[in-house]
Amino acid sequence: MMSAAGGGDAAAPVGAAGPAASYGAANSVVDPDNAPQAGARFRLPASTEEVKALMKEGWKKAKAELKVTFKDLPALIVPWVLFCVVLVPTGLYTTTSLGYCALALGIALGIGFLLLSYGRAWKTLAVTCLVAVALGEGLGVYDRYKYLNPYFIYLRSPWYTDVLSSAQPDAYRDAGFLGFSADAQVDPSMGLGYQSGDQWCVAPIVGMGRSERRTGQPTGFWAVGKDCCNARGQFQCGNLNSNKVHGGLIVKDLGSFDDAQIPTYTLAAQAASKTYGLRVPKEPIFVEWSTQPSSALAAMYGDAVNFVILAVAIFFIIVPLMALMLSCLDLALTDRDNDEHWHTDRVENMKFGFEFVPKNWSRDVTLDLMNNRCYWSGEVIYDYAFHIANKHMYFGVLFCHPAHPYSKWERLVVCIIVSLFIIFPVSAFSVTFGSEGSLHTLVTLVLVTVPRNVLKLYLIQITQEDSLEELEEGANPDGARVRSALQWEIGFLALCGVLCGLTVAICTIYIQSATTQPLGEVLRENCDGLGFAFILEPLFDLVIPFVGLDAYEGTWTLGFFGRWRRERNHYESKVHQQQNAEKLDADAAMRQLELNRGRPRPLFRDAGTEILLAPEAQFRHRSSRRPKLGAYGGYDPAVFVGTGYQQADAPFETVPSGRMLH
Repeated sequence: MMSAAGGGDAAAPVGAAGPAASYGAANSVVDPDNAPQAGARFRLPASTEEVKALMKEGWKKAKAELKVTFKDLPALIVPWVLFCVVLVPTGLYTTTSLGYCALALGIALGIGFLLLSYGRAWKTLAVTCLVAVALGEGLGVYDRYKYLNPYFIYLRSPWYTDVLSSAQPDAYRDAGFLGFSADAQVDPSMGLGYQSGDQWCVAPIVGMGRSERRTGQPTGFWAVGKDCCNARGQFQCGNLNSNKVHGGLIVKDLGSFDDAQIPTYTLAAQAASKTYGLRVPKEPIFVEWSTQPSSALAAMYGDAVNFVILAVAIFFIIVPLMALMLSCLDLALTDRDNDEHWHTDRVENMKFGFEFVPKNWSRDVTLDLMNNRCYWSGEVIYDYAFHIANKHMYFGVLFCHPAHPYSKWERLVVCIIVSLFIIFPVSAFSVTFGSEGSLHTLVTLVLVTVPRNVLKLYLIQITQEDSLEELEEGANPDGARVRSALQWEIGFLALCGVLCGLTVAICTIYIQSATTQPLGEVLRENCDGLGFAFILEPLFDLVIPFVGLDAYEGTWTLGFFGRWRRERNHYESKVHQQQNAEKLDADAAMRQLELNRGRPRPLFRDAGTEILLAPEAQFRHRSSRRPKLGAYGGYDPAVFVGTGYQQADAPFETVPSGRMLH
C-alpha cells in the first residue's frame, strides 16, 4: 500500500503526478511557521506567474542568508589585483628588477595582511592574497621562459641579408634572421617528412638553376616546418610562392619549456640527404621560411601578451569563488555587527569611486581623507584597499572617495603630466644608450622616478590648497582666499602642462632624429618607466618612516602598517576613555572627549617628510602665505596646537589644546 504525500492511505489521484509530488515533498524546504497541515498534499505551481512568485521568494531567502554583500567587492578583488601586479611585470617587462619589486610588494602586503587581520574571514582572505602572489610569480616566470625569452633572443640576435645558399653555415650561427640572395629558393621536390610524433618536414635551400647534388657542395641551409609535407616531396611549409620571400627565422633551441627541435630536424635532414644524394654538414642551419622577421617577432610577443590576458581573465573567477567559499563557511567580511575590531559607522564613510546619488559628507570625513588617515574599518585589508584607492596616482583617478579634496579631475591632470614626464625622457635616453641593462634601470629610478615623486608631491599639495583654506582655515567657499588658491592651482597646472608639452616635443624631435624606429614602437619598448611608477609608489608607502613630533617626540613608525597600528591603538584608547567616562553626564563626557580630541587631526601628516603628529593636535597656517615644500612637509610656518608648551624656534609651535584657533 502506498502513502500519499500528505499522509493517509489514499492513493494519489490521476493528474496529481505522484512521483513528482513525492520528490517535491522530500526536497522542499518547509517553513516551521507555515508547515502544511495533516492531510495536505504537495501541489505543483499552476501558472508561470506562480512560478515567478516562488522564484522571487526563494531569491529573497537566499539573499538574506548570503554572507557576501556588494561592500565586500573592494576586499575580494585585492587577491586578483595582487596577482596582476606580480604577473604582468614578471611576464611581460624587459627589466627583471621590476618583477622583483612587484614580488616584494606582494609578499610584504600578504604577510602584513595575515599578521594584522582579526576575523577568520579576513585571515582566509590574507592567505588567498599570498597564494595569488605565488601563482602570479609562477605563471609570470612560465610566460617569460616560454614566450618572452625567445622574443628577446631573436630581437637581440643579428640579422643577415643577401646570404648565399652555398655559404658556410658556421659563419651565421649567431643570427636570428637570414635573408638569402635573390637566386636562392626552397626546392619542395626534395622535401621529406620525418615521422616522430609530428611530421617534421625539411627541404634544402639551393641556388636557382643549380643542384647541390650535381655540384657536390654540402647543403648547409634547410627550410623546415611541422605537418606541412608528404613523406617525400610536396614541401609546403611557409610562403614558398611569394617572390618577395627570401629568408626567415633561424630555429634555435632556447632551453625553454618546449622540447629541443634541432636534433629531430637534423635527423630529418640526414634522412633527406640519403634519399636525394645530398651532402649535409655536421650542424646545418634550419630556417622557418617566413614573410618578414618583424611580423614573426610581433607574433612572439603577442603570444606572451595573450597568455597574460588569459591568465588574468581566468584568475578573476577567484572573486566569486572566494565569495562562495566564505558563504559556505558561514564567514562574513562586512556583513557583521559593530564590535571592537569592526566599526560599521566608519565603513559607511568608506566610498569607492563615483556616487550616482550625491551625498553631503561630513567635514571630519573630508579632513580625514585629506590627511591620508589609514585606520577606518578595523580590518587592515579593507583599510588598505581604501587607502590605496585614495593615494595611488593611477588607482585614484577612478576609485578615490567622491568627497576627497584631491578630486578625480585633478588626479587625471597630474597623472597625465607625470606619466609624460616619465616615458618621453626615458625613451629619448634609450635611443642613445639602449633600453636594457643596469644603466637604463638606474636612469629610470634616479633621474625619472625621484623627480616624479617630488613633482607629484608638490602638485598634490597645490591642488588641495583651496580645500585646505576652506576646511582648516574656515574660509568662505566663495571667498577671495579660496578663489585665490584655486587660481593658483589652475595656473600651476597650466604651467606644468606647458613644460610637459615642451618636454614631449623636444624628446619626440630627438627620438625621430636618432632612430628610424616609429615613435610609438620606441615608447612601447620603454614603458617600463610607467611600470616602475605604478609599483614603486605602494612599495615606498610600506617602507617610508613617519617621524614623531610634539607629544610623539622621539618616536617613529614605518610605512602604512606601522601607521595603521598607531592609529588603531589611538582609536582603541579613545574607546576606553569613553567607557571610563560613563559615570559622568553624557553631554559632559562628550564635551570632554571633544576637548581632548581637538579638531579632527591625523596621527601622521603625509607631505614631503612623513610626520607623526600628536592626536590632540590642531594644525593650521600662521598666515595666508602659500605653503612651500620644506623640510617639514611644506606647512611652514604653522601653528601646532597640542600639549601646552611653546617651541620658539621650531617650525611648529604649540599652545594648550583647549584653546581653539579659527
